[in-house]
Amino acid sequence: MFTLKLEEVDFEKIERFCQEKVPEGETIEYKGDFPSNLEKSISAMANTYGGIILIGVEADKTTNTPVLPIKGRELEKGLEEKVTSICLRKIYHPYFPLVKVCPFKNEKGEDKCVVFIRVYESDQMHAINNNTDVYFRIKSQNEPFRKATVDEVEWLKNRRQKAVENREKLLRIADQRFESMPYDQLDQLKVRETHKDLHSSYRKVSIIPLFPIRPLLDYLQLLNLKDAYYRWFDNVVFLGKPISSSGSLSFPLVHYDDSKSPKYLNNTEFNIWGLIYNKQSLWENSDPENRDLFHVSYFLKQIHRVVTVGRSIYEKAGYFGSALIDVEVGGILGKQIGVDNLWFKNKIEPHVNITRTCTFGELNENLENIIIDICTEFLWCCGVGERVRECETDLKNLYKREKDSFQ
Repeated sequence: MFTLKLEEVDFEKIERFCQEKVPEGETIEYKGDFPSNLEKSISAMANTYGGIILIGVEADKTTNTPVLPIKGRELEKGLEEKVTSICLRKIYHPYFPLVKVCPFKNEKGEDKCVVFIRVYESDQMHAINNNTDVYFRIKSQNEPFRKATVDEVEWLKNRRQKAVENREKLLRIADQRFESMPYDQLDQLKVRETHKDLHSSYRKVSIIPLFPIRPLLDYLQLLNLKDAYYRWFDNVVFLGKPISSSGSLSFPLVHYDDSKSPKYLNNTEFNIWGLIYNKQSLWENSDPENRDLFHVSYFLKQIHRVVTVGRSIYEKAGYFGSALIDVEVGGILGKQIGVDNLWFKNKIEPHVNITRTCTFGELNENLENIIIDICTEFLWCCGVGERVRECETDLKNLYKREKDSFQ
């Protein structure tokens, strides 16, 4: 239920979910009908890790699991608008969850429904009762939310700030590891002797929870990510021998030329906080014939790989909050930018950085558009201008090929 597209949600899927007897908790709540304080549940989930509310599904008072068969509530017009109205009038800052009314007929043939409400973690703090009370979701099944104290309200603000600082720190450390490559002293000597610059021309893609407040993975799970991320026939990412450090597992790889001198670099990193990171030299430029080329196809594949793996681990870890996608390309001024058979000379930008903040639902439902939009913005930044329209079909075909090859 947490990962379905909204248009895929229906009564049959809700019924199957309820048959699993998942108890109420931080991210799930059952209500037989509209409660008098729905705004409390929605704002508390938005303030914490998001979640799902099912109106029309009663909870057992002892086990807090769904009561079967589902009774539902009366099917009537305007139920989605009712949720929206509650959020608009009673939550500050206003928050609007995804809502779908799922009709069905009960055993008597009466028209009933379940109102499905999906709440995503918010990047703002949301209060109710005329902006006086802030609520959290907690793990207790008996009392799934509680009012925040003044200190906790301040803590919530600080928590978000500390999470942002943690996110920036994790990305900065990953960048520093790439900049420190190659680690071998003999390799470093050869780079200096040949005056090679292996760092200034690069592609970088990362995805990380928008507010990395708690670890999502343990260390053994980091090791398992290698198999989910890498394909032996790859020309997208390359993994070296893993190196573990505090909270992270890195796969630095140095490629060599015929003289055993470092040719280009590639570093992938997984982190217990949910960071998936890959930064690589423009390896195609190591061939003299391709020294001035930048292939958007490699870039699109890299974005798809990192984001797809990130989305997968978030789902398995039960994280359904927002994520930050950060892509960056450096050292491309004067290069020919290629999309299949279309080539454009970049006369303007030596460095391009693009970010997207996406809900889990957007990653699950709209990934193709997100990635194509990033690639389109990149082309625009490189001076392609109106001719970017000529690339739309090629970008969609590139995406389809990558999606088909990496499931």
